[in-house]
Amino acid sequence: MAEREVMKQLFSELVKNSSVKKKGLAQISLLKQEKEAIVKGKQTEFYETLPKRFTKYLKPVLSSTNMAAKEQFQELEKLYPNVNKTTQKTKVSEPKLIPIPGPQVQPLKQRTLPKTVTNTKPTTITTQQTTKTPITYETGEFPVIRKNTKTQGDCFFSSIFRAAKELGILDIFEACLEVSIDSEEIFIQGLRDILAQNIAEDRDGKISGMYEYLTETSEKNVNSFQEVFDQMPSWFREEFEYGLPDDVENFIEIMSLGAETSGNYVAELEVGIMKDIIEECGIKLEVYVTPITKAKKETDDGEPIIHLINLGPPDYEEGHYEFYSFLVKGGKKRNSRKVKK
Repeated sequence: MAEREVMKQLFSELVKNSSVKKKGLAQISLLKQEKEAIVKGKQTEFYETLPKRFTKYLKPVLSSTNMAAKEQFQELEKLYPNVNKTTQKTKVSEPKLIPIPGPQVQPLKQRTLPKTVTNTKPTTITTQQTTKTPITYETGEFPVIRKNTKTQGDCFFSSIFRAAKELGILDIFEACLEVSIDSEEIFIQGLRDILAQNIAEDRDGKISGMYEYLTETSEKNVNSFQEVFDQMPSWFREEFEYGLPDDVENFIEIMSLGAETSGNYVAELEVGIMKDIIEECGIKLEVYVTPITKAKKETDDGEPIIHLINLGPPDYEEGHYEFYSFLVKGGKKRNSRKVKK
């Protein structure tokens, strides 16, 4: 069976098992990347921690009652014949140190100062080269740059797609959320549909809580209500220009439709809901409001991290999301890939 089919089937079975879904999917995605690197004759630092990761995250698959997942995992083990040998003492080589890229400076050679007084010994000055402290692949932070995304209200979802594509974790979205990754546009609408469904069901009570807060504030503190109202996306302000609906069910229905509609900007509430959905799949989502220059590729638990920034006024009236791209991968520059707009 082809490796990709093995991975996809294993993903599908794992998502049915909530006990291993959150951590397992992210780790198996990294396993896939490692396999591809080995096929190309390369070996990254991730391989050195493979036995540890297997014990902590992937081994529960074998002890679960999900027989289909077990069978698929056995196929995966064939690709990694040594992955399950965690009881043996394995000599792990020291991780390679990856220096931060910087200007190349040649050390100054020892030089002799000219004599100024007769019968005086020459004075020598030696200068040592100053080097930056290197960082390691497993625990260090890597330099990042900000990259642009789609505009016109879809920037938040576009940022997620493009960041996930660069990190090689789109397969996790496909398996965990059953969203198509065939194109950016289809992916964006897929995430919108998932967000809209979550809002319609008001699973965590955030939407009804928002309705209660706005209703109460509009009656007791008009200034506070107007301040919050003015910060909402334009579609929200237009929809409720003449007041909120009389019942929460109608409010939830309108909010769900707004999230589903392409081109509608999202507020912090929708971003928070989407963040919870994504993190249930074992992917950490960080959103910044101030620029950063370096970031981690994964959490201490091995979960990949997507880094976004929300750019607001004065440059963007309704905010604009972009994603951070890593300049280096394993100490080497990444091959840049142009994303179709």
